[in-house]
Amino acid sequence: MQKLRSGLFLFGLGVWTVLYGVIIPPLSPLLPKKLRYWFSNLWVRVMTRWLCISVGVKIEIEGLDNIPKSGPFVVVPNHQSTPETFLMQKLFYPAVPALKRELLRVPFFGWAAQVGYPIAIDRAKPKQALEQVRTKGLSRLSDGINVIIYPEGTRNDYPTIGKYARGAAALAEQGNVPILPVVHNSGYIWPQKRFEKRSGVFKVVIGEPIYPNQDLTATQMIQKAAEWAKSVEV
Repeated sequence: MQKLRSGLFLFGLGVWTVLYGVIIPPLSPLLPKKLRYWFSNLWVRVMTRWLCISVGVKIEIEGLDNIPKSGPFVVVPNHQSTPETFLMQKLFYPAVPALKRELLRVPFFGWAAQVGYPIAIDRAKPKQALEQVRTKGLSRLSDGINVIIYPEGTRNDYPTIGKYARGAAALAEQGNVPILPVVHNSGYIWPQKRFEKRSGVFKVVIGEPIYPNQDLTATQMIQKAAEWAKSVEV
């Protein structure tokens, strides 16, 4: 039964992405920025809802009160699977993710992803990638847009939390905004390289924002976020 539900989800995901990728991206250059972010969020909202309906997933979120009420911030979630990439953009709207440049070349998916001004980086050139995150990230933050950066840099199997790089915290420090640590169990719902998705609870826990100050370096900020993430059971 779960294989059938997983197939139904992927079919719906494909249909929605193709329809969206054909209709919205060609129109996006004509749209104001605010509307482009809205349409980008619509894409991920529909995908998240369809995952819940087709696969039998319930989303539980703890720590909503920890989301800063004003000003942009840098979201630093752990990285396990595809569903968190949907939910993070939906949850912290308006927000843009940092992602591999290669993803934007994927037909339909890549076209759809470009609507919301993502921060595309070339992971083959680490120094250049850091500069891209810095310049484009600061630009988004100055526009009041939240930035999502997965500090592990690559996916880890549930429930592993990998080493956090300091790039997200360095961006927050330069932009004088907080980082917002988030931990989830996306990899349980959608294990890597597996067709079958699991029904159950997609749990997300939002930690307290960590603000840059003279007594806390970027390295210490990200270490604090990593330690918190490893201490939370999801």
